[in-house]
Amino acid sequence: MYKKITLIIAIIIMSLSMNYLSVEAASTYKTIRLGETEKLTVKTKKKIQWSSSNTNIISVDSKGNITANQIGKATIKAKTKKKTYKFIIRVKDTYSDSTMIHKSKEHKIKMIAHRGMSSLAPENTLEAIELAASYEFEIVEFDISETADGKFIVMHDSSVDRTTNGTGEISELTYEQIKSFHIDGGNGYDKWYKSVKVPSLEEALKVCKKRNLTPLIHIKQVKDTSKLLKVIKKSGFSKQAILCSSNTNILLKIKAINKKTKLMIVASRDAKKVVSFAKKNKLTGINISSKALNLEIANAIKRNKMTLYVWDVYSKKRFDRVVKYGIDGVVSDGILK
Repeated sequence: MYKKITLIIAIIIMSLSMNYLSVEAASTYKTIRLGETEKLTVKTKKKIQWSSSNTNIISVDSKGNITANQIGKATIKAKTKKKTYKFIIRVKDTYSDSTMIHKSKEHKIKMIAHRGMSSLAPENTLEAIELAASYEFEIVEFDISETADGKFIVMHDSSVDRTTNGTGEISELTYEQIKSFHIDGGNGYDKWYKSVKVPSLEEALKVCKKRNLTPLIHIKQVKDTSKLLKVIKKSGFSKQAILCSSNTNILLKIKAINKKTKLMIVASRDAKKVVSFAKKNKLTGINISSKALNLEIANAIKRNKMTLYVWDVYSKKRFDRVVKYGIDGVVSDGILK
């Protein structure tokens, strides 16, 4: 993501509700909420000149106090005669703060990070998963496919072309070949993320375990479902992980191996048929496009005591439309504007 530099961050909580962030290394990373003020400090006795790469997003005064003015990201520089310290700051809006929704007595809706926090970090990467945890999401969704040599990697597309500097179909490439590529595009990608690698399923689940995230694993192209379940079990997620797919054959294969696995079908159309299939095969629930959801479908899902997740929710307006249907979770890139 950045050059590997040892970061030392000291956060001192002051009674006046002002946070302090200190840095000794060349750069560090921080996320704050819209409207918040924090004090940045550098451990040096030299005179410091403070500046912001975008004052519309984050302004900074001569003492290192920053104010989050607008959603986005900016770099704050602290310059001395011999050295420049960088604070890479992102501003998130209060509405997209998951705690305001999933801990609300009124809604009780789980916010699910789509391909990780893909509005701010490269999709389907360890960095995006880590960022989802930082934003207090409970569940993180990511996609998986199987390589030519039977390894599971985290990627949405059937090929590596769109998001990496490599080329080729995942099913025709080995794990080592894919690991030699780096992420250079895709949802959430920007110049701050360099030398990011395609993660394996094991690596993604390790981060989920460390950050107490429930994985919602979207199965794209997988042949060996038995091996997949073994990987998930070895990672300690047999009871917690939720597996979803639009491929009914994959869902039925997994169901035949382990009836207790949490399974959801992904739907973008033919909602009535999808509900019928889920009911017949006793699936955990349905992960449906907001465009295909209506009151009739929502009632059918809830009547059969199935979990209802909704994806394709990228705005507050659309969230407000689907929330009235008694949904259990929203799959979103993280920022609802």
